[in-house]
Amino acid sequence: MMRMQRCGGSHAKVRNGVPCCDISDGHRTEYDFREGAYWVPIEGQWMAVPERAIIRDRGNPVGEAVVWYVHHRGSIVISCFVPADAV
Repeated sequence: MMRMQRCGGSHAKVRNGVPCCDISDGHRTEYDFREGAYWVPIEGQWMAVPERAIIRDRGNPVGEAVVWYVHHRGSIVISCFVPADAV
């Protein structure tokens, strides 16, 4: 797990208005691309990343994929995802 303490302009806010760095921790992760979507393992279960959560145009200062998620009403909700090759 990686704490995104000082994201500055990189990931602090995204076009959909979700403040990824401000509300939770980012987790370095492996990922896969299948069926036209990114998939990430979260707590032992592979989950599809919603299109609205993908950040492609803010760069990736850590060079690895990072996913932000929260537990909400018994479900895991992916807030944001930055692929390792984000530009």
